[in-house]
Amino acid sequence: MKKLVFLLLVALIISPIYSQENIGISGFSWGTKDAQIRNSLGRFNENEKEGGLVIYTYWNKKTYSYNADLSFIFINNELVGGAYDINSCHRIRPGKYDSNYYINAYSDLKHKLTNEYGTPIASNDFPKVYLELPSNAPQRTKDLILKSKMPYYTVWNLDDGTAVTLVFDYDSDWTLLYSYASKRLLESSEM
Repeated sequence: MKKLVFLLLVALIISPIYSQENIGISGFSWGTKDAQIRNSLGRFNENEKEGGLVIYTYWNKKTYSYNADLSFIFINNELVGGAYDINSCHRIRPGKYDSNYYINAYSDLKHKLTNEYGTPIASNDFPKVYLELPSNAPQRTKDLILKSKMPYYTVWNLDDGTAVTLVFDYDSDWTLLYSYASKRLLESSEM
């Protein structure tokens, strides 16, 4: 939950807000009722309340061929945001992926989301010293360099005011997630 709140705060801080089209997440438009999503996807695996927000999480979904938990965020039973947590693959097989998996996935998702949404409005990249390491450098060295400059993030702003945020971080485990925050959520006092 801390990761999701962090993503939304990053989007709120660095994202300008524009017009009004209706994008959404995972095929559901902003404003979709929570009951409609439950009817379509079935029973959620987790249910959280954070202030005025209600969050339903479905485990083991797919996004761009990656296993992920999919969370939907509601205000007054209407969809206002959501996130894909790629870290959820650990629920399938603990310890299955190392940092290289997440580095490659972050780069791949950043490329795919840029192709889909255009040039990011904000981004930070891996440190030059990390990029210049020889391929046979010890994994521990690579990981220490990465962790020293985290989190890495990329943010896109869509025409309807939706902010899309991709974050790669380390907090006792590798974390890679991306979120969609509607204009209504970004302007909400519920956060």
